[in-house]
Amino acid sequence: MNGDSVRVAGEALDSTAIESVIVDGVPVPVVDNLFTAEVELPQEGPRTITVEASDVAGNSFATSRQVIRFSLPEVTIATPADLAIVAATTLSVGGTVSDDVVAVAVNGVSASLTPPRVTIIRPLNGSRTREGMISVSGLVNDIVPGTVNSTEATVTINGIPAEVVNRSFLVAAVPLAPGRRWSSG
Repeated sequence: MNGDSVRVAGEALDSTAIESVIVDGVPVPVVDNLFTAEVELPQEGPRTITVEASDVAGNSFATSRQVIRFSLPEVTIATPADLAIVAATTLSVGGTVSDDVVAVAVNGVSASLTPPRVTIIRPLNGSRTREGMISVSGLVNDIVPGTVNSTEATVTINGIPAEVVNRSFLVAAVPLAPGRRWSSG
């Protein structure tokens, strides 16, 4: 089950009349020997649900079923855009998955879940400037064999896409806001 409740339904039959049905400790109405109940599943994992039926003679019968609540992984496809028209026989697919996902396949091809490692080379850590813009450059590495270009990794600096070529990235003009980091005087 991947929801926070499960519907329990059944039929209670007896040679005499059914007096009551209790689902998971809660009495439920019985109409024409049929009953339904919604049972809450407040947390993930296994849960045993018990149904007990009693007849007017005082006889009872109980049965149990185990259900397991789980969450489906979240998958977001970022590229290509939805309904994109592509004039190629192959294309790169990119996106995100929830943290608990351990493997992804796209049309049967395994995809990497290892995030790239990014190193900023320029500006140096702690640098000061009086300029209103700076260049930011560095390295981006992934588990992709060979070079890493813009089809294998993307880098953005303050929302500005970087040029990625042969495991290096560059944004030539990143605007800086006046303040503690730089001054105009």
